[in-house]
Amino acid sequence: MNSSQSRIIFVGMNPSKVAVSKAKGSAYKRFHNWLDQLDLIHVSFTNLSFDPEWDFKFKTFDHTLLCTSLENYDKIVVWGSMVSNYIKRLGFANHFVLPHPSPRNRKLNDHKYVHNVLIECKEFIND
Repeated sequence: MNSSQSRIIFVGMNPSKVAVSKAKGSAYKRFHNWLDQLDLIHVSFTNLSFDPEWDFKFKTFDHTLLCTSLENYDKIVVWGSMVSNYIKRLGFANHFVLPHPSPRNRKLNDHKYVHNVLIECKEFIND
């Protein structure tokens, strides 16, 4: 199965408090750049929580809604280890972990690291 046949969903934490148009180097902009590098035109995206003020606690997001959303996809790609840990706790062990695309994520200063992670992600999607 390749990416054109797979149903792929990306999962983030929660929406930003800052409007995308005002965010300097926003996660949204970086994510769209990554989608180009992954040769993906249309993807689905959800967050653990839809609340910009979410407290990041496992018990405070809608588990049923998230599980129902994820069950409809062949491939799950998450933003960061926290999201990965939470969806594992919900029973979704098979997923790929991208680094969170936030401008605060210093790992992303290493372009070679980003390049290699995107190659691995593309292989996961196309597998």
